[in-house]
Amino acid sequence: MTGLSIIKPSTTQLVIDWTETTGETGYRIQRSSDGGATYTTIATVGANVPSYTDSGLTSGLAYSYIVTPTE
Repeated sequence: MTGLSIIKPSTTQLVIDWTETTGETGYRIQRSSDGGATYTTIATVGANVPSYTDSGLTSGLAYSYIVTPTE
């Protein structure tokens, strides 16, 4: 997947945007708050939904994300 970007509108929220892929039926969004040691699925969005808003984050904590297209 290409074109992944993160916008941080506040200290407890961010928006993940990505470029859609062909043939997907949706996307799985996973988040890690332990430096990427473990990831938890936080959302699944449908096809033609190239963004996700993650809210309720802890200010000052670093997060990592994986966005995977589903088929």
